[in-house]
Amino acid sequence: MNSQIDEQETGTNVSPNLDPFPHIESGNDYVDLQDYWSAADSYSQAHSILIHLSREKEDNNNEEDRTRISRLYQEQAGLYLQKGRECLVDAMRGETNSDNSGD
Repeated sequence: MNSQIDEQETGTNVSPNLDPFPHIESGNDYVDLQDYWSAADSYSQAHSILIHLSREKEDNNNEEDRTRISRLYQEQAGLYLQKGRECLVDAMRGETNSDNSGD
């Protein structure tokens, strides 16, 4: 397998051996700091890694394990895609409010 996740598959270029959890933790920390742009980026990285892991599991293991594990990764990827989108909306809302207040 290529040492890089295909940019076309995920929309980003991430090493497949990365663990998604540091990105998730960073995203959560950025949300606490109300840095929604950075949170969205961190969640996007986690999503990309989880999608890669899901596809990787589809190619390995026995059929039952492959399906179950792949589905778990896909569900988690969807969760962090949604969190990333929510952070983008919050970031844009913050910029709109800032623009409207004259800051």
